[in-house]
Amino acid sequence: MPRRLNTLEEGPKWTEHWMILDALRMAYLVTNVGFRQQQACELIGTTCLTCLVSPTHLYVACTGDSRAVLRRGGRTVPLSCDQKPTRGDEADRVKSCGGRIYMTDGFRVEGILGMTRAIGDVALEKCGVSPEPEFTVLQRMEDDEVIVMATDGLWEVMTNEAATATACKVLARVQEKGHSRNAGCRHAAKVLAHHAFKSGSSDNITVTVIDLKGDDFRWDQLGG
Repeated sequence: MPRRLNTLEEGPKWTEHWMILDALRMAYLVTNVGFRQQQACELIGTTCLTCLVSPTHLYVACTGDSRAVLRRGGRTVPLSCDQKPTRGDEADRVKSCGGRIYMTDGFRVEGILGMTRAIGDVALEKCGVSPEPEFTVLQRMEDDEVIVMATDGLWEVMTNEAATATACKVLARVQEKGHSRNAGCRHAAKVLAHHAFKSGSSDNITVTVIDLKGDDFRWDQLGG
């Protein structure tokens, strides 16, 4: 299972992991500083989701309610956890910072924001909305297939299992027609986004599909 990290784990084997995660964290915080310098962004922000694929591990950073999901050996493995006021630990964190959560078209911080972490939304930082990402580190396996990364416009209308299964089916069909796996990833992302739109999704829809079986990620290059 993925290992979700909020605090530093000790030991020599974690040194390299934390160098990578610290670089990702700094990128998020520096981006947030850029938002703070724009007066128009006082109540405007964004989610941020990053997946770094190394020869041996997957590193995921997430701020907000975008989501990354892995298909492994026919199973679906979440790589991130939506940071929303409905999450007990996130609600407690917001309240401990003096923020309040109201029900206004869903649970929202100060009745405004439907997530508890974001880049931007500067006016709500004093209420506990944080740009700090959460991390997941997962060792890669030979039967890893695809990763689907998407904003909540997809997850509003599609389950994790359906999204990853659809991506795998599209990749297979594109390959059968003689096209590259890269073309398959692009087409799979378009199919998922189109499905969300046709299903009446009311939120932003952005989808990325990462093929872990492609030439760039061949298992014989991983050293076992």
